[in-house]
Amino acid sequence: MRYPTISLTKGNGCFPTENGIDPVLDESFRKILLQTDNLDSAEQQTVLEKAQMLLARFRDSKERQDIESAEKRWHEIPFSFTKWNYTVNGIIDLLVKKEKGFTIIDFKTDELKNESDLSDAVDRHTHQLEEYRKALSVTLGEDARCYICFLDYCGKVYLNPVGKDAAERPDEEEKPDDMPPEEPEQDDSLFEEKETYTERYSSEI
Repeated sequence: MRYPTISLTKGNGCFPTENGIDPVLDESFRKILLQTDNLDSAEQQTVLEKAQMLLARFRDSKERQDIESAEKRWHEIPFSFTKWNYTVNGIIDLLVKKEKGFTIIDFKTDELKNESDLSDAVDRHTHQLEEYRKALSVTLGEDARCYICFLDYCGKVYLNPVGKDAAERPDEEEKPDDMPPEEPEQDDSLFEEKETYTERYSSEI
């Protein structure tokens, strides 16, 4: 089942407290979920709890501290530009400005358990980030860096550069270790003593 995406940049600066979710943020998420008619109450609660967990994880991350140290930050910026014979519309999650220039950051909640999952997710989302880069170039004349902020890579936050910025990928030792594979359930029937062919048919011979 594919759950709806909850924007984690809504309400700049709103994060769960140490003892739970902020009531205002909680209510904001619930309103988003009410617009989704294919989830029952249990599934909505599951989505809400995951959003709370991811926000708490990001709240405590060094990536958040680095973002908040930026000179300026803009959240959820709508854009529109013409490309060839069609119009491209979208919303940039986060744009920050530092001494080196502008950086676009897109937040993703994909559950990634290993480097293969990470590679697939980067391939899947890179085109979207390149469209954001193009939008900023067309509207502001700025060539921004582009990063995907994965909030659930091996249970940690991971900032991944994309496109031409991929050369700035952090050293491998900074990347979270792959999640250990889940132990398959043991089928006890494999270890039961089974009647041999001779034992089974000897009485009929």
